Amino acid sequence: MKALNFVIGMIVGMVLLVVAVVGVIFAAGSLVSVGQLENTLGTDIFDDENDVNEMTVLELVQALVGDLQNLDGLTINKLRQDYGLKIPEEISGIDISVLFDYPVKEVPDHLGDVVNNMTLRDVGEFLEMDFGSYELPIIDENLDNNVNVALDNILSSIDDENMTIYSIGQDFGLSLGENNLITTLRHTPLNAFADVMDNLPVGVVTDADSDLFLTQGENALYVGADRYEEVSADELSSSAVTDGAETYIAGADDNGLVYRELRYVANGDGTYSVDNSCYSSSFDAAANDKTFYRHIVYEVYDADAVYGEGTEFFAEAYLNCFVSDGEGGFVLASDGMFSLAEVYTDEGLSVTLNDAVLSGAVTVSEGKIDLSSLSLYVAETADDGSVHGVPAADYGLADGTVPADDSRLDDRYEGWVRVHVGTADPAMQVIAGETISSVSGATDKITALKLGEVLDIDENSAKILQTLKDTPIKEMSEALDTVTLSDATDIVMSTYTEAEYGSYVLVTSETGGTYYTLYNPSDPSHAGLTRYERTSVDGESSAALQRLADVAIPDISAAFSDMVLGDALNVETDTFVPVAESNLTEGETYYVFNAEFGYPERVVYHAADYTGELPDFYERTYEGEGNAVLKQLAYVNIDDVSLAMDEIIQNTLLADIIDVVEYSVVREDADGDSWLIRNDPAYTETEGGVSTYYTYVYDGSGSFYLSDVLFLSATDSQLTGGTELTFGYKQYTEDDPSANAAAFVAEHGANIYFRNEKGGYEANPALVAYYVANDKLDALKAAYYRTQDADASDRVTVTVYDNVTGLTDGSGLYVISNGAFNLSGGQITASFGSYVPYDPADPTHWGEELYFKYTDGYYLASSDEALAGETRYSFSFDSGMFSPDDENGEYIKLSPRTEENREGNLYYFSSIDASYKDGYTRYSKRECDVIFMENENGGWVNFGGEYVEYDAANGDHEGLARYDRVIGYIGNEAANTGGTGLDPLSDVRVSVVEEKSPTILLSLLDRQITVGGMNDAVNTLTLEELMEIEEGSVFDNPLLRGSTIEDLSANVSAMFTEMTIGELLVYSNISVSSEISYILQDVMLADFFGALEYDATSGTIVVNMERLFGIV
Repeated sequence: MKALNFVIGMIVGMVLLVVAVVGVIFAAGSLVSVGQLENTLGTDIFDDENDVNEMTVLELVQALVGDLQNLDGLTINKLRQDYGLKIPEEISGIDISVLFDYPVKEVPDHLGDVVNNMTLRDVGEFLEMDFGSYELPIIDENLDNNVNVALDNILSSIDDENMTIYSIGQDFGLSLGENNLITTLRHTPLNAFADVMDNLPVGVVTDADSDLFLTQGENALYVGADRYEEVSADELSSSAVTDGAETYIAGADDNGLVYRELRYVANGDGTYSVDNSCYSSSFDAAANDKTFYRHIVYEVYDADAVYGEGTEFFAEAYLNCFVSDGEGGFVLASDGMFSLAEVYTDEGLSVTLNDAVLSGAVTVSEGKIDLSSLSLYVAETADDGSVHGVPAADYGLADGTVPADDSRLDDRYEGWVRVHVGTADPAMQVIAGETISSVSGATDKITALKLGEVLDIDENSAKILQTLKDTPIKEMSEALDTVTLSDATDIVMSTYTEAEYGSYVLVTSETGGTYYTLYNPSDPSHAGLTRYERTSVDGESSAALQRLADVAIPDISAAFSDMVLGDALNVETDTFVPVAESNLTEGETYYVFNAEFGYPERVVYHAADYTGELPDFYERTYEGEGNAVLKQLAYVNIDDVSLAMDEIIQNTLLADIIDVVEYSVVREDADGDSWLIRNDPAYTETEGGVSTYYTYVYDGSGSFYLSDVLFLSATDSQLTGGTELTFGYKQYTEDDPSANAAAFVAEHGANIYFRNEKGGYEANPALVAYYVANDKLDALKAAYYRTQDADASDRVTVTVYDNVTGLTDGSGLYVISNGAFNLSGGQITASFGSYVPYDPADPTHWGEELYFKYTDGYYLASSDEALAGETRYSFSFDSGMFSPDDENGEYIKLSPRTEENREGNLYYFSSIDASYKDGYTRYSKRECDVIFMENENGGWVNFGGEYVEYDAANGDHEGLARYDRVIGYIGNEAANTGGTGLDPLSDVRVSVVEEKSPTILLSLLDRQITVGGMNDAVNTLTLEELMEIEEGSVFDNPLLRGSTIEDLSANVSAMFTEMTIGELLVYSNISVSSEISYILQDVMLADFFGALEYDATSGTIVVNMERLFGIV
């Protein structure tokens, strides 16, 4: 900006100067005055001694007009002499006297003489401009030169033949910054820039930090120098360059850049300044009085010289790009001299190659060093800033390679050693030696780059980049056509090992490569192939990636279409083995592979279903844990999945697609919210070889309570000495001597039966009591009694069994009392409905249901499991006693229990009856299940979806979770302790890991219902198949248990229609007296409500007893 200000100021100054000079001259030449006028005006224009003071103004004017008419002879000096005009010889320091002898009319033509007679400093003072303040060296040097000389010097300095970036900085103080391009072109004439730029290497323009290489064999050695030597007069204009001299780019021609020696002149202080004026076209060698010098920066190594400390050695380095040698061949592009102080001979970076040469450790022979046997190292900076040595890499060309313009040194070969690792982009490095004008045609060089040279690829890079690292860019398309998916991405494969019945085989296809696929017994191409089993490994890739691992990328689409779904998904399939036709069993489940889609279908074999050739049947040997639908779809080609899916789902068991859990799994857990209450073996029930297990748990609304005795229906083993007896019924006679009803009952006791509307006979002590209370003797005489008389009506034969003789209260056979009547004071009291000892001689006991009374904890074992580990007892009807009998004993002894506020030992769980009292603890009877409890040393494992006993010799069991198999009930806190602090039934606290599925799902599993048959199946499922029915619950009724959803409503209605009051009491879990229970036991609900009558007199509802019992 200062230079611009100067130039503008200088031009304006010159104009002002000329104007000023002209103005002064003409003002002076035309000014006319006389002494009087001067005195009047106080002016001093004319010389006081001149005669003009005596002239009038007019005379003066006339004289001037006369002189002015002869301007050719009129000069300023004449005016000064003739008129005494006081015209100064200088104005504002400007000497104008050089104009005085010129005719006035020629003065304008000689104004330049005035200017040329001025110095540049004079002009600045005249214009009140301090040219020195611009701090421009070219101005400072010319301040005291005449204007014409100064202008000539300044203008010649901006001649584009001589002006350089260096001279602009030196003369005008302008700095264009510092970079490689400016440094390179610092001394290049501006008028040569266009040609030079076209021929400059790209690496110079971009300042590319490129890899540098030394020949692996002999390298000429150079020594750094810094001396100036005089250039003789004969050499001044010569373009020859002395070896080792510093050069600059002087221009360009058809052969490329033109280099010349950089010339210097000596300064008075012993320094040197660049001065290339000797190359200027205007340089006059004859008139030259300057001494020029050349700067020597390199010298050829001299074996006789002694090189001391600080000596720096150099060798010529090359870029990794080939350029024309001008003779039709190609050579590595030179990068100039490389300091041997930048490469090392040890990994610790303590000795440079420069040091080794200086010390003699590296021999110099005939001015060369041989690097072929040396180990060189370069410095490398780590991410943390630390510097360490790495081996200098070898590079070269393959044997027989003729270098071309797109050739590149390759790290797989030898011949050169890389002594500097460039930081520039590889693409930039490859064209670093190209000129600006030729770079557009360097495409082949760039595309010859290997991908690993363009991108920073290491072990952490994407797999495909690692695979293509050594592939030239121009071959990328062809390479990608052969790259497999495993080349493109990291694929962790599962492990496959040979196995006789393995689920996989190894196959090869045109587009699919070599891969493991599901073994399909129905595929002929799989026949005879080695079978494998797959083992997962940590971090393994998806099945689809593994399947496509060996597929070339362009073939992935085709290979994908050829895949079966099992190749794309990790599906643990079932395994199958063929079944010979002779081994097929009617009604058994087998598998047949679908002819169209190739998946296994479940079939139940019935010979009658097949009339032609039988298909191939298979037996499932292992059930995989995969989803049932996916396990079948695994064999289906991916393109056919949608077509096969509907058919598969329709024929798939519902239990296969719904996670049906047959057994609960628990884990012992001190913080668990459940309790494992084991079954009580004493209550195990076995029927048809199938055992059902039970336990009793606390339940505030339960149907059971603890008792010291228990009456249960007698079993066959408790019925001994059977004798067949026949009896019938006879009606009492009208002439019965009884005086009244009470006397009649006292006479005949319990042997009083009434004929009902159905034609049957029934004892009804309540009705008897009613007749006694109302003294209806006639009604009693119309009753019947049992007799063995041959003429009795409606005779029946029954078996009469033995009982303990004299039994009163102990164990033995009992019946429910038909009534016991006691006459006292003319009043009859009746008791009935309670258990009384069975009397084989009492006709009223014949044919009645017999009960065995359990006492003192003795209990008939319900199964062999109940007997296991227990002392066995037998019961004698002769003695009425239990005694140990290890061989034939059928009884066990239960452990006694106690309850707060109840006396004595309690042994038995009895249904709520007349003996139950409020405050007794109530229980529910719960069916127990098989439960598996985690235990690292347990005897069971889950293998193939089924629990089997652990076999240490079976390798398949190794590593599987182990369990204890227990039978019990999983209850909450209320079930275990009653929620009120009762004695806990179990001390095993657990967490439920896997809960047994609802009953409906287990039923569907048992029935093998398919999705397609779901509608029909639900309509046929019974209530006990739909839900878990607890014993004694609302639905614990044979009719309801066997009801389907469709007929449940009708059966409930029918049940209540046919229900007796006794059944209702049990159903409702209501405790009433034994008399009420007995009276209403067989009364139908309809009869009960039909027997109710309203007594208007008393305002009460009364029961018509005869109607209630249907007595005719």
